[in-house]
Amino acid sequence: MFNRARHRHGFGVHSPLAFRLVREVVPESRTYSFYGYARLGDFLEPRLLLRLAAFLNPKSVWLAEGSPDFFRKALEAVDSSIRILHTPDSIPKAELVVAAYDDVISGFLRESVAAAGHAMLLFCNPLEADRVADFVCEAMPGGVALCGREYIICVSRDTGPLHRYAI
Repeated sequence: MFNRARHRHGFGVHSPLAFRLVREVVPESRTYSFYGYARLGDFLEPRLLLRLAAFLNPKSVWLAEGSPDFFRKALEAVDSSIRILHTPDSIPKAELVVAAYDDVISGFLRESVAAAGHAMLLFCNPLEADRVADFVCEAMPGGVALCGREYIICVSRDTGPLHRYAI
């Protein structure tokens, strides 16, 4: 619990990428907001996706078939030219993967996280968040994993260690 509160503000986060994610993406700023928020309503998940996509600036994003429409709206608010992919065979082409825990357990997504250069935003049940984080981090060769109570943000790299932080 103490580490979660500490890391949420960036204290003890030594990876520069993780620090920027913790400080610029994860918290919803009270001093400014994105114009795209008006199109998304009060849902927190698409707002987090909007901030992450604005930070990473991906050219292509994989969304699971049947994902809520507000995820597509969040991506369009960042950049209308982002290609949205849906088929499992298109996962390796995506720079950002957005999924739910069930999609990762089905197997085909877990290996895609391990591919270097992928970023992933994974939404999960709060009761299973630690188990899901363990499952995903086992597949990553290195990079950053920020584990919140209801989501995990992973950026996989093929060089360097894996930095995992509870936020």
